[in-house]
Amino acid sequence: MPGGGHPLAVAVAHCKSGVGKTTTTIILGRYLARRRRVALLDYDDGQHLTALLKDISPDGVVTNRLWLDEASGLSEADVVLIDSAPARSRETRRALVEADYVLVPAPPERQVVRSVHHMLDTICGTGRVHLLEECGVDRPFLVV
Repeated sequence: MPGGGHPLAVAVAHCKSGVGKTTTTIILGRYLARRRRVALLDYDDGQHLTALLKDISPDGVVTNRLWLDEASGLSEADVVLIDSAPARSRETRRALVEADYVLVPAPPERQVVRSVHHMLDTICGTGRVHLLEECGVDRPFLVV
């Protein structure tokens, strides 16, 4: 866990809606919860993650638009998954800055693949992610 005991934070982000951010967050969260304590953050105005998980068990954590250092219960998590908003919003940029990793879902559709470029620009704009040589900083990412 990075930062001496802080949970590992993974932002699932894309500037386009309907590319599988929420689905990816749920599936990854369920898989990781087999062996880790997982917290889910819903940074999307549409609140799809929260709606899908409203009947979650009491030992799970779903919270709405709380920053990692302010949300109760997150310090007990091993992994925090952030379902980001589909835009270049302040909330999305905040999620990207706070994340240790950024996961960019990209189904094999022409428009989605083109929009990945815009998402990469947004990630680069945080100054925290090494994607291209001109960004040259310190944060890994994955496009799936």
